[in-house]
Amino acid sequence: MSPLDWGFATALVTTGVAVLLPWMLMVHARLAVAVSKLQDLEKRMTALSERLDALCDLEHERQLDSARWEGRLRTLEEQLGDIPEVPGDFPVS
Repeated sequence: MSPLDWGFATALVTTGVAVLLPWMLMVHARLAVAVSKLQDLEKRMTALSERLDALCDLEHERQLDSARWEGRLRTLEEQLGDIPEVPGDFPVS
């Protein structure tokens, strides 16, 4: 290749880089912003998942307590059902 061909090839490559570089930087910046937003979203989802787990545990405990109280109430109702009603008092059941 002659020096003129080398100069032409160099100019062509330099022009291509000069044309593509701003576009590549713009794409890189947009990708960086997208990745940053995804990381923030992942942190939020992790926090929400932990909150949901805590709420599920609390709901499970509440259901167990409710079942215990329901059993106690049935036992008391059975015990009070055996007591005869006294005239003038409110009915038990």
